[in-house]
Amino acid sequence: MSLPLVLAGPIVRRVDTHSVSIWIATSTASSITLQLWNGAQTSTEGIGLVNNASAMLAGKVTKSTQLFGQNLHITVITLDFDDPQRGGAQSDLGSKVFIPNNEYAYDLSFNGTADLRSLGLLSDGSLNDTDASAPDHLALGYIENRLPSFIFLPATEAELVLAQASCRKTTSDGEDATGYLDEQIEQAVISNGLSGHRPHQLFLTGDQIYADDVAGPLLTNITQRAEELLGIQEPMQMGGGNDPQAGNDPQTGNVNTERVPLNTNTFPAMSRQRLCYVTGQMTSSDADNHLLGFGEYAAMYLLAWSTTLWTDISTPAGDDLPPSSQNADPRCTRFDKTLAAYKAELETAETALKAAEIALKQNASSAADHQEKKAAVGRAERCYEDRCKVEKLWKEERKALQGYRDGIPRMRRLLANVSSYMVFDDHEVTDDWNITQEWTQRVMACSFSQNIFRNGLASFALFQAWGNDPDYWNNLPSENNLLQQTVALVGSNFSLESIEAINTTLGVGAATPALLPQVKWNFKIDFPTHILVGLDTRHHRHFESPFSPPGLLTDEQISDPVKAQVPLPNPLQDALLVVISPAPLLAPPLIDHIALPVVYPILDVYSTCTFNPKHIDRPRGQDPIAFTGQTFVDTEAWAINDQQFEKFLARIALHSRVLVVSGDVHYSCAFALDYWTRTDSSMSPSSRIVQFTSSGARNKWPSIVRTLFSSIHTLDGLLAAGTPAERLRWTRRDEDDVLPFDSPITNGFSAPQKLRSQLYYLPVIVPTHGWSDTSREERIPDSAWRMQMVVDERPNFDVNSPSANARPAQVSPPDVMQVTGNLETYRNAINRHAASFEHGDAGRKLLWEHNTAIITFSTDNGVLNTHCHHLGRNPKHAPPTQYAQVLSLQSTDFALSATARPRIGTIEE
Repeated sequence: MSLPLVLAGPIVRRVDTHSVSIWIATSTASSITLQLWNGAQTSTEGIGLVNNASAMLAGKVTKSTQLFGQNLHITVITLDFDDPQRGGAQSDLGSKVFIPNNEYAYDLSFNGTADLRSLGLLSDGSLNDTDASAPDHLALGYIENRLPSFIFLPATEAELVLAQASCRKTTSDGEDATGYLDEQIEQAVISNGLSGHRPHQLFLTGDQIYADDVAGPLLTNITQRAEELLGIQEPMQMGGGNDPQAGNDPQTGNVNTERVPLNTNTFPAMSRQRLCYVTGQMTSSDADNHLLGFGEYAAMYLLAWSTTLWTDISTPAGDDLPPSSQNADPRCTRFDKTLAAYKAELETAETALKAAEIALKQNASSAADHQEKKAAVGRAERCYEDRCKVEKLWKEERKALQGYRDGIPRMRRLLANVSSYMVFDDHEVTDDWNITQEWTQRVMACSFSQNIFRNGLASFALFQAWGNDPDYWNNLPSENNLLQQTVALVGSNFSLESIEAINTTLGVGAATPALLPQVKWNFKIDFPTHILVGLDTRHHRHFESPFSPPGLLTDEQISDPVKAQVPLPNPLQDALLVVISPAPLLAPPLIDHIALPVVYPILDVYSTCTFNPKHIDRPRGQDPIAFTGQTFVDTEAWAINDQQFEKFLARIALHSRVLVVSGDVHYSCAFALDYWTRTDSSMSPSSRIVQFTSSGARNKWPSIVRTLFSSIHTLDGLLAAGTPAERLRWTRRDEDDVLPFDSPITNGFSAPQKLRSQLYYLPVIVPTHGWSDTSREERIPDSAWRMQMVVDERPNFDVNSPSANARPAQVSPPDVMQVTGNLETYRNAINRHAASFEHGDAGRKLLWEHNTAIITFSTDNGVLNTHCHHLGRNPKHAPPTQYAQVLSLQSTDFALSATARPRIGTIEE
């Protein structure tokens, strides 16, 4: 297939007070010119021209792409008003700053011979000349020939509009909810105004791709595209692990340095689970199609963000599915025969067994022969059943993939029309990434796994991190310039020297977690309306023991004067701090304080003790290979590690107003936390922290879970159990304080053992409940907090209403309805009961459907309020052409608490 000039993009990335950056990927080396205009513009005939002759040019700059593969060229173009070398001198605007809440249109021209219009990017239709089945492209400007645009930040916090999304998986069912955000912009553009909550910024809060969970029918296309993009068959290093097939000799210490070319024959679709489990020592349970090479990761990003590389994912009737893997690398799962051949083999074995049974009864055959025939049937039956399961999974994933593919046009258009900021979670590389110290040491010791980490992180840098802070990534010194090292890696055909250099920069290959990357993945940006911080919660984890749940940041990353990821507040300002944390900082206590630390470890132990070698799909006829077990559930919430959680809370609580946005958990929720800090001999409220979680855009919990919590009121009510949650914290002791006798809590030793044991540790962190009635605080805590769930409080709430604004009255509640035996009242009672299951309170606390969020602000008597509109589409009531609804709306404020602080007993202050 001939590749189009523009592979993906344009994507609006960082936009600050004096600069705008656009990300773009092309198939050939290109000199790209970015032009920016004040106001909406329509492209006209001629390269880089608009039909408004008097349009004011905000700036113009040219930059060349960098080569990351023979047919993969990427750049981030930055137009900087403060830098004459980057377009600052080429502007018709009198003021070299962006106008608040103003729309800016842009165009890109390529080598002076093509622009967005001439390339067909400003019109609806197909951009794929060789595959008519590829999804149609949508005009980037929403209206034919209209240029894409973005809205600069407003002058005040109250006008700010933010958007958030996470978790887009190819194998999930249903729509891609990122399209709901695109619909918001579409409504604003069509209405010719800024209404419809057009966002100023978009936060992608992790798992933009699922490298470990790729749909089988897509992987073949990915692998082919990878070779096409790079111009080579990328070599995979195969050493490492405890698989004897890897060629390792534990007695001599010799490690296999074999390099196997990555192609559709050596590592085909549906064959990689065992490779990742055994050779790579990783724990993803959905790794049949795990991405391996840098080219595969790059191709996945291009497919996730653009329609141009997609090919037909349907398969003609009668084809054997999935393709036979008889030529696969021996470390992979292998299906040497077609389904029909396995079925014939089973039938032949069953016939032979019947003959042996008859012969045994007639004393014409031995018992040993009968047992051998019986074992042959068992082997043939398992092969046939496994092949059937794989074929069924292939067809299910192909169906799910159709929904994912249909959402790509809107995703591409969304990214072209709003400034976006991106952080990683685990699935951009692999599931469970650095989940425990033991996991990190084991996996990082495998050279095969190092392939995956190197390629996943290098691709994340090019496709996501680069645009968050272009100046940082462009100006890294040569010894750890990841962009230059990636160019060298591909250009040298992945030479061992280039691999060693980039591994060192990325911190890949560490025998212990102490080897950290030499590049910074977190970022901080000061905007006129807020401070934005994007966290890296994967590289700097705090491990107390080899198997303990991690603290998501180390002490250094929390409070070090230089390396802390959250800045100290400016004493002259009271700016809103916005933190992007992949995992929610605040979540339902039922999940974070009960299920994760108590139930899930039990499931993990069970899965380890009952490990079934069939789970790794070992090659036919080979013995199972020992493995250390499987991480059943991700036990890596902030709240699991109390000490690091409290330290991070204390850090961000130095800011009086904090908004945390997160994804990861595949449901939406909202919490507000009030924080008190000790000053001399008293405590006063110091911070209001609001957490909004929206997840996932295309990954949701099993239907049984969603049904239980959204339909059964008892379970739905449990989600708020334990709130308001309260904690007290003492960070210091008196000089003569020797615990437990001089504890900060008097009479605390008649409390349960769990509470008493917490008094032995410093800092002392305890809840306010569970103590004896006579217990009281001996001295004032250094800090305290109270957390409450924020629920949807709109009247007549009905999540299944076809409109977000018009909500029909609910059926009369039980306390005002009397059932007296009249047929009509019985009918009403039945209808009310049915309605409670149909509508219930779903969405008031947690929303389980695919969703994304629009976050808005307002002021009331000088107090800043915030509102999270969770966008979704109810499949029972919303036709495909209808815009998404606000299925859930949570609102709260940033006012410091006016209530009494949490306490145990009484104490004079």
